[in-house]
Amino acid sequence: MLGGLTAIGIGAYAWTQQRTDVVRLTPATPVELRASPLFDPGSTIFALGEDRDPAEPKLFGCSLLREGREAELLVRPDVDSVGTRVLRGEPYVPVVVLGTTVVGDSVTCNPTLAAGEELAVMPTDVGVRSVPLAFVVGGIAALGIAGLIHPRGRGIRRFGS
Repeated sequence: MLGGLTAIGIGAYAWTQQRTDVVRLTPATPVELRASPLFDPGSTIFALGEDRDPAEPKLFGCSLLREGREAELLVRPDVDSVGTRVLRGEPYVPVVVLGTTVVGDSVTCNPTLAAGEELAVMPTDVGVRSVPLAFVVGGIAALGIAGLIHPRGRGIRRFGS
């Protein structure tokens, strides 16, 4: 029963955490990011355009600064699984995986592409978050099973009570 209540609590807490904001990036300017919610796949950097096969991530020159250490972001997202986005009526395609972020993280991009290239950080998964939902449903199921297994739940009483 305690496991079920704990699972419901964790799922509800994760479900109520706010997703990361959409942040527009300016070339060579660090932008501070908010922490990713619990069980969230994090964020992805998107570029303005409709090209489903964008340039290599290295050409966008993105790096993540975390606790004084800078890491170059070189992983290309899977366009089919992440999908494209629309921001202010303009199409954006995923170009670089950012991942999960913590408080104090900042990202800087310095694209070597056209001068008009616009980049934005957006949540990777915008659908229903399945892990917090699974915790809540699993917790409810655990409470139901605990109610069936517990002797008082089945109406069985000790002899003499």
